[in-house]
Amino acid sequence: MISDNAKSRWVTDFSNGVSLSFAPASVQDNKELVMVAVGLNGMNLKFVSERLKNDIDVVERAICENILALQFASIDLQKQIVHYGTLEVRKVKNENYNYLQQMTREEFNNAIIDELENLGGLLKFIAKENFSEQKGKQKTK
Repeated sequence: MISDNAKSRWVTDFSNGVSLSFAPASVQDNKELVMVAVGLNGMNLKFVSERLKNDIDVVERAICENILALQFASIDLQKQIVHYGTLEVRKVKNENYNYLQQMTREEFNNAIIDELENLGGLLKFIAKENFSEQKGKQKTK
C-alpha cells in the first residue's frame, strides 16, 4: 500500500513531467496514480501494469489525452475498441459493409481514427456492454 505522502509526491512528480517509467511497480499498478499519470501524458500507458492496460477507465483517460497511447493498451482491449470503432463508423456513415470495402486503407484508417478521437461515449458503451462481466479479462484491412 502506498502512503498518502508518497501518493502526493508522485502526483507532484507527474505534474512536473516525470514519466511513469521511473515509478516502482507498486505505483504502476495503483489505479489512482496511474489515472493522474496518463491524464497528464497518455503515453505513460506504456509503463502501466498489465492489469491496468486492460482497464477501460485507464485506457480511456490515456487515449483521450493522446490517441497514440492506444498502442499500449492490452491487445484484447485494442481489438474491441477498433471493432466498436468500426461499427460506429458504419453507423455514422450510414453505409453498408460494401462501402467500407471500397474505401482505401487510408480512408478507412482515417475514419477509424476520427471515431476513436470521440471516444467518450463509445468507451462508456464498451465498458457497460463488455466489461461488466469480464473485469480483469488493431488490425485494419
